[in-house]
Amino acid sequence: MNFNSPGTNPLLTLINFVNRGQITRNGSGVQTIPIPFTNEATGNVTVATGKKLTFSGTTVNNGNMVNNGTLINAGLMKGTGNFSGNITTSSSGTLSPGLSPG
Repeated sequence: MNFNSPGTNPLLTLINFVNRGQITRNGSGVQTIPIPFTNEATGNVTVATGKKLTFSGTTVNNGNMVNNGTLINAGLMKGTGNFSGNITTSSSGTLSPGLSPG
């Protein structure tokens, strides 16, 4: 799935978005994923240089997140996996390494 235009993708009106494939952020503006997002072991998220992608809540379950642009965490980002690049956490965001129960 490619996010090429700014705003919130109309396909993202589900309760939870589980990625088991490839998500690539291209295009102008900021793209927002406004629902809980899980990046599974087979999932990859790539943010291109100079691009922005915002998450409202993310669980990384051994997936890969490659950031050459700006990856903004506006909720809780937790889990295990591989992160490449910088993650910006907004004032409402929290980074919580690991997948401890509860």
